[in-house]
Amino acid sequence: LDSPPTNNLQRIKLNTANDFEDVQDSGFDGTNSKVLTENKQKNSLLKSLSIDWVTRKIYLIDNDMIKTVDFDGNNPRTLVDGGINSYDVVVDPESRKMFWSTMMRSIFTASMDGSQKKRLVYENIEFATGLAIDYPSRRLYWCDIRKSTIESVTLDGKDRQIVRKFDGINPVTQLLVSPVKLDIYEDDLYVTMTNQTIYNFSKFEKKNEFEELNSG
Repeated sequence: LDSPPTNNLQRIKLNTANDFEDVQDSGFDGTNSKVLTENKQKNSLLKSLSIDWVTRKIYLIDNDMIKTVDFDGNNPRTLVDGGINSYDVVVDPESRKMFWSTMMRSIFTASMDGSQKKRLVYENIEFATGLAIDYPSRRLYWCDIRKSTIESVTLDGKDRQIVRKFDGINPVTQLLVSPVKLDIYEDDLYVTMTNQTIYNFSKFEKKNEFEELNSG
């Protein structure tokens, strides 16, 4: 789910219910829903989307390819091969760069036209899943589901920091409960864990303290 910052309330979401995958546009109350990817290929596997509110384009991962489509569903275009098991994509309209995570122990970046592709993070990384950009601070955040960490770098790949390390164990599976998706609003991080718990905590707070938003 993503939303362009315009005067018209609008949401653009990735619908994966019942194995039927589409990108849909609607009002925030769910009305006036419209499918934007009616012309997608038969075997498409849509994984992630991000909004360029400047050029009014949707960036998405489809079968490990980074693609775009206009807000009205027109002008679909394939930009670049994302790599094996590309997972999440985010865009920064200010710098005209996009970033995406893969299972190739790397986070990649490229210009938003698909050119100048390169690895941004590739050391001490296992499987980066969810990405988020903190636009005011010009930093990229990600979840590493295997290391059970949330980490960040500047948008040019410098000043890497471990924001939070999780060590909780699922009593049933005996596996680490790891962060898988995240988003940022002002000074707060909102994180979805592998056990479907949602946590909220300050991006500046180094203590292992957080608020559970969906308990009970």
